[in-house]
Amino acid sequence: MCSKPTLGSGVDHPSRNSAQMQTAAMAMACNLAQVVTIQDPRYAVQPFEWLGLSFPNGWHGSVHDRNPMPMLEKGFAWYASAFKDLLDAMSAVDEGNGNSLLDNSLVVWITEFGDAAVHNTKGIPVVLAGKLGGALKTDRFIQFASGVSSTNRLFVTIMNLFGLPDTSFGVGPLATGTLPGII
Repeated sequence: MCSKPTLGSGVDHPSRNSAQMQTAAMAMACNLAQVVTIQDPRYAVQPFEWLGLSFPNGWHGSVHDRNPMPMLEKGFAWYASAFKDLLDAMSAVDEGNGNSLLDNSLVVWITEFGDAAVHNTKGIPVVLAGKLGGALKTDRFIQFASGVSSTNRLFVTIMNLFGLPDTSFGVGPLATGTLPGII
């Protein structure tokens, strides 16, 4: 049922983030949006003050330095919990027949780099959540050999999951074809 999301009263970043996740889920549930993109606007300068962290070179600089690693791990763990908030909000939307909004959707969590410290685009971790109405195999970890996968092929695979006949995305030697084992 479409309704205003239940939002906390806090003005801190975690409360705003939770509100953003609730709003995104409700927008999809109410057919106001079929595609939602979420990006932390403070990512480059994120201080994580609510976690009691203080990065000597700021978040961005500390990621490049890979230091201090324990604090970076706490920051990345918070981003993972924020992603879980979105999945939980989507799971809470009943779409009938025992399915949730998440069951009928595809959520992609991706970063620009496999190794952000050096802006390396190899080995980019990707999380696919949701079952897309049963079209997506779930509960798996897949690691592709070097030279086999690319985000180009990931995007071709996603387009095919949505019924588009495309066979390529972008340019380059790994721009054509799908990723094996996803569908």
